[in-house]
Amino acid sequence: MAISPAPGQDYGDRLGLQRGGAVSYEPQGPGVLFGALDPAVKKWYVPQELYVDYGWRQWEYSNYARTPYERYVNTTREGDYFYDQFGRFLSKGWVVYDWRQVQPASSEGSRVIKSSQYSAWFSKLVLSSDSKGQHHFSVMVGDEIRTQLTPMTFRKTAFNGVQFDYTNDHLAATVLMSRINLPVLGGGDGRPAFADSYTNLIGFRTVYNLGDAVKIGGTFVNSHHGRIANERFEGNPFNGNLTTGQLSERINQI
Repeated sequence: MAISPAPGQDYGDRLGLQRGGAVSYEPQGPGVLFGALDPAVKKWYVPQELYVDYGWRQWEYSNYARTPYERYVNTTREGDYFYDQFGRFLSKGWVVYDWRQVQPASSEGSRVIKSSQYSAWFSKLVLSSDSKGQHHFSVMVGDEIRTQLTPMTFRKTAFNGVQFDYTNDHLAATVLMSRINLPVLGGGDGRPAFADSYTNLIGFRTVYNLGDAVKIGGTFVNSHHGRIANERFEGNPFNGNLTTGQLSERINQI
C-alpha cells in the first residue's frame, strides 16, 4: 500500500523571491492578497502574508491612546529560519549561544560561539525559565554568573558557563557546565572559539526534603583535561587525559 507524503508547509512569499542575487519581498502577480490592498492603499515593505498572520484590519483608523504604537522594523531582524532534519520549519531567530564538542575529530572539536546579540542585546546574560504546577525550571548562560553549590566545594562570583536549575516541593537541583580553557570573554562577535585540547568543568548539587526539619543533599564538582582526538567514552572522563601540549613536551611541574 502506497502512502503519500504529508504536504509541506506553504510559506508563500515569506522567504522572499531571488532576483539576480538579491532577495525581494514585494507582491507578485496573482499572489497579491486583495484584502490587504482594498480599501486602503499601502506600500508593502514586508511579505503580504503578514496581513493574515497579524490580522490587520485596513478599515480601522489609527488611535494610539491606549494601544501602543509599534514601529516598522526590518524583517531581517527577526533572525534566520531553522528547520529540523526532515526539512520542517521550526522557528525563526538567532543562535545566541552554541557550545559543541565532537569526538573523535582531527581538529576544532570543541567549539564555543557567542553571537553579537548575546553581548549587545542581552548584556552577556541570557535567562530562560518555565514552570508548571510545582515544577520550576530555569537555564542561564552568562559571563559573570554569581553561583554557589556549597562554600567549601564551589563558590564563584563570576562563573562563565551554563547553569541549569530545577525545583519542586521536595527536590532542588543545580547543574553547572563550563569550558574553562579558551572561554569567550566580554561577549562575542559570532566567531567560534575552537580548542583541540579542552578543560571542562561539570558540577551538580541536589537537596531533598525528608520533612519539615530534615534535608539530605549531595554535591559533585569535577574539572578535567581532554583531547578531541580521543574517542568520546575512552578512559575515565572524571580523570581526564593529558592535553596535546602536555604530551608533546616533558612535564617538569604539576
